[in-house]
Amino acid sequence: MGLKVMEGVILLFLLILTVPTLWGLKPYTVMSGSMEPVLPIGSLVYVLETKEVKAGDLIAFDVAEGQMCIHRCLERKKDGTYVTKGDANAFQDMFTVAEEQIKGKSVYALPLAGYGMTFLQTPVGIGVVSLVFLGRMILDIIIDRCKEI
Repeated sequence: MGLKVMEGVILLFLLILTVPTLWGLKPYTVMSGSMEPVLPIGSLVYVLETKEVKAGDLIAFDVAEGQMCIHRCLERKKDGTYVTKGDANAFQDMFTVAEEQIKGKSVYALPLAGYGMTFLQTPVGIGVVSLVFLGRMILDIIIDRCKEI
């Protein structure tokens, strides 16, 4: 019974991760507290790819090679760049965000689900998922053989 529950939890989580991508949403994990309490650390945030941004939107943007940030857009400046700020930060960001840095805007978030996504991307996470499904297959084979006896 325990293996079936674990399988169900893993399958549900994989569906939560993959189904929204069919509508063009990209999942990201919140790694800092700069957007708390709106986006707690460990949240899974789904971002819709768009360049149409207005003040108040939570936007995802590149800050460095391989690093992404989600902060609130405060305004668009005359030069076309955006002023941003983390909700939990006392001051606006020291840099402005160019349109080409923007990945999109946050559509919805699942608190704590980002921890699961991060785990599933590690070798240990991949191993655990593989072992659960392999264990289930082996258990089914053993049960079928025992029924034949």
